[in-house]
Amino acid sequence: MADTPARPPVRIRFHFNVDTGEMDLIVDDSSPDGSEEYHDKVTQAIASYLARNPEIEDAGHIRGRLDREWQALVAAYEQKEKQARQEALKDG
Repeated sequence: MADTPARPPVRIRFHFNVDTGEMDLIVDDSSPDGSEEYHDKVTQAIASYLARNPEIEDAGHIRGRLDREWQALVAAYEQKEKQARQEALKDG
């Protein structure tokens, strides 16, 4: 095992397209000299692991948090728009 080189870290990102509902799995295996076959095997291994081991089965609590964050963003946007309208009337 001492002769086995350390594996480079692997970064995983998910890209979600709100318009289509599609999700892309983006795997960076940090191995610029690896072959395309190597990159494909790393991605397949990760995708296979995620498919067999989903940790989030019920996203209800996440949905609640996202709803609260969305409401806060909407409220902040509406407040900013209201202030902009008031300033436009004042200047106007």
